[in-house]
This record gives sequence, C-alpha cells and structure tokens, in this order.
Amino acid sequence: MRAEESGLIVQPRRIVGVFDANRDGGRLELFHAYKLVFLCDEAGGELRPGIETFDARFFPFDDLPPLSTARTNERHLAEVRAHLADPQRPVFFD
Repeated sequence: MRAEESGLIVQPRRIVGVFDANRDGGRLELFHAYKLVFLCDEAGGELRPGIETFDARFFPFDDLPPLSTARTNERHLAEVRAHLADPQRPVFFD
C-alpha cells in the first residue's frame, strides 16, 4: 500500500498506461519524461489538499472540473475509462 499526496492510502492494482510526456505538447526540450498512470483501490486515509493541490475531492468522469492538461489530459482519462470498461485491456504504451 502507498500513501498519496491526496492523503489517501491506495493499493495499486495495475498500470493503465505509460505516456510519453513529449507527445502532449513537446515542452520538455532538454530531457525526456514519461507519465505512468495506475489504477488503484482506495484502502484508507483521508482525502485532503496537499503541497501540490489547494483542494481534493472526488468527481464523476462526466463532470470533471477543468484540468491542468499538461499533467492530466483527455488521452489519459480515455485510457482509464477503457480499462475500467475492460479489465483485460492491455497496458497502453506510447
């Protein structure tokens, strides 16, 4: 189990995808970075803001607030939705 910035304790279940950060705008000129998206089960803790966020709440997929698309964008969310709909879906690799 792992404690997250959100205050929650989660149990990672599987990797949803490995995303190439440079394909989302090419803003990383001097190095390369990858974003790993995990599907986790909530195992405890208490949802709270942290040093990276000013608020922390749950939202339905169809009613998300505006996102920081440099961090989480529709490509990431679409892959999460696909994994939730099909638990046998293979890991996405950019």
